[in-house]
Amino acid sequence: MSFLNKKRDDKPDKKLEKKDIAIIILSVLSLILLIIIVCFSKQRDRQIAEYLQENKDFTTDDVLVSNSHTLETYIVISEVSPEKWVELYNSGTEPLDISGVEIYLGDKKIAAISDDTSLKKDQYYVVDVSVNPCALDKNVLFLKNKDGKVIKSILVPKTPTEKSYGCVMDENNTWGYLSSTKGKANSDKDIEYAKYNGISFSTPGGFYNGSFLLTLSCDEGEKIYYTTDGTTPTKDSAEYSGPIKITNQSGSKYKYAALAMEYKASEGYFPESVDAGLVVRAIAVDAKGNVTKEATQSYYVGLKQDSDYTDIPVLSICTDPENLFDYENGIYVSGRTGEDALIQELGAKYGNYYNKWKKPAIIEYFEPSKDKTFEINSDISIIIDDVTFTKQKNIRISMDKQESSIYEGSSAIDHITDSGEIVLVQGGVDNDLKIRSYLLSNLADGLSIATYNYSPCSLFIDGEYWGLYFFKPDYDIKYIQNRYNLGDQEIIIRDWKGYNSDFELLVNYVRNTDLSVEANYNEVKTMMDVENYAEFICYNMYVGNYPFAPKDSAAWKTASSDGTGYADGRWRFMCESLQNTLGIDQYHTASIDSFIQMGMQRDVFLQSLLMNDEFCNLLVSKMNTLSSTSFSEEKWTVTLENAVSLIKKPAIASKNRFFSKGTEASYNNSLEYVTDFLSTRKDYILQYTKEIAEKGGDVAAALELERINEEKEKAKNMNNAETDEENLTDEAGIDAETETGGENLQQSETGEDVGVEVNG
Repeated sequence: MSFLNKKRDDKPDKKLEKKDIAIIILSVLSLILLIIIVCFSKQRDRQIAEYLQENKDFTTDDVLVSNSHTLETYIVISEVSPEKWVELYNSGTEPLDISGVEIYLGDKKIAAISDDTSLKKDQYYVVDVSVNPCALDKNVLFLKNKDGKVIKSILVPKTPTEKSYGCVMDENNTWGYLSSTKGKANSDKDIEYAKYNGISFSTPGGFYNGSFLLTLSCDEGEKIYYTTDGTTPTKDSAEYSGPIKITNQSGSKYKYAALAMEYKASEGYFPESVDAGLVVRAIAVDAKGNVTKEATQSYYVGLKQDSDYTDIPVLSICTDPENLFDYENGIYVSGRTGEDALIQELGAKYGNYYNKWKKPAIIEYFEPSKDKTFEINSDISIIIDDVTFTKQKNIRISMDKQESSIYEGSSAIDHITDSGEIVLVQGGVDNDLKIRSYLLSNLADGLSIATYNYSPCSLFIDGEYWGLYFFKPDYDIKYIQNRYNLGDQEIIIRDWKGYNSDFELLVNYVRNTDLSVEANYNEVKTMMDVENYAEFICYNMYVGNYPFAPKDSAAWKTASSDGTGYADGRWRFMCESLQNTLGIDQYHTASIDSFIQMGMQRDVFLQSLLMNDEFCNLLVSKMNTLSSTSFSEEKWTVTLENAVSLIKKPAIASKNRFFSKGTEASYNNSLEYVTDFLSTRKDYILQYTKEIAEKGGDVAAALELERINEEKEKAKNMNNAETDEENLTDEAGIDAETETGGENLQQSETGEDVGVEVNG
């Protein structure tokens, strides 16, 4: 203890003082306490190590999380009966308080547990319900705690009246139809496993804590062939002859994550390890060699309590890997199309992923509790946008809308559009934090403007972790009706940069009318909600959205103008991308004047409205209101804290998966740009709003800027066309009629004609 030898006069003392003796005693006691703590920690580490050795599928995080005795972790829906009862079981080691727990079937509450009710260790508890909970082909049953949070879900198949559907509390997680044992432990005697497309699985796909054995069976006289890597099974695949060991597949021996990188010789980033599950695909083959049945279930072992996936749902996509990574036909790679274009010097926007191909896939959806509530056959495609060429691409999933509706109660339904699609986006330029669009969507709650309903999820493809994504449902009739409580009102939507004759009437009137005249401005107010438009402009300006062009935004109205409130038949506006905001770079600082960007200056519609003093005053008023409500320090700090709590760990895991080694420290450093922006933006933007209102509009200048921009775009398009013509001329000596090359080239050109979406 060197500090004892330090003396002010640098001379040794000949005698210890009482103060020195006290310090020595305290130091010795501190050392003894430290030794006790170290020994305790080592003992605890040995216990964890022994546990992990015995249960190799677990992570240290799993052991630590499981030490908290929570209702969500240990409550089990152990048996469901057509006789209108549901059995619960406490699988933990401590009593569970189940007071106020409610049971739902789909969207209907069918039972509630009274207050002061608890479950002891290993105790069963039977709840009578108001309806048969397993009468339909697919029954989504779930529990909500007293705070309304879903804590447990189960997908119950249609069950014969003389049986129950339940689980046997064994090491193999066995589920099936069994003889009712109301209030008692279930037995696997005479159990009949549930069938998936005609093939019986002893355990449904899902998240499980430990390894187990999976049993398959089919009709008499048939054989089962299966794969465990996502590939489509054939009669050349492994023949089923006994239980399949389901284990954690995480580690450095990943396969598809590497294939998606394409260029193995490059020095690009490759993750050290990838979390992975096991996808079991099976076919049944009859005596004549005909494939009669096919089924798929995905299993994730040791990931249920992983903090990278806490409190967010998981979407699992299974498709034959060739559909994604094959050189000729894979939609996730540049492949043959890209290299054909490269060698012919056709430019960059060619690749298999630009071809708009669709591939068949099986989708499984797991709630934040990691319970499966949705599975369906679908088609997947790569969205053509500004991240198509990156490692983590945006994905569109198409399915039969009517078939998906049978899973009533699954939160997956919330993310499916009117057209039966799920849109997955990865964050765009905000790929480090993955928080800006989600945060701003939440901060807009309660406003008249619409923002995309971003919702985070973790994606797995063929069992391998594919990063953090966001559900981003399109602006459609379903969204508008739900967002504004419009019931079955008929809705008209003007899409992003789209054409709508009714909307064009509004645009032409505003562009070509002197709105400084009060009567003209009042006419505009009958056609559009000007307060909504002012709020729309102010929201985008407050967050520093750049590039931003109001004329390219989406809008909506009710077809009828006979209603009140949002049903009055006036146009209202919806925000597009919000990722380029909140201090993300030098164009989005807190001090920058977003009002003077070119998209605002050359917007004739906006500049015409700014010719009216009432609208200018409205703009100032709306910005003041936003600064004291949506962007008040109290609101944005709480909203940001909640968002970070949910997204930070998954975002870091996603960055580690695709781009570089992410850490909590680096994430927090990037987050400071957001907090600094929100802390200091108010005074700047209020001043800029006042300035733009005092200046008013300049329609003549906007028209000239619009003309100049159109000429630039026209020249750009002409140059592109000339380049394409030169490339085609250079091809004269090349045999363009080869079967694959010619076909791919044609499809690529078709894909490029459609324009690029901006997602994320």
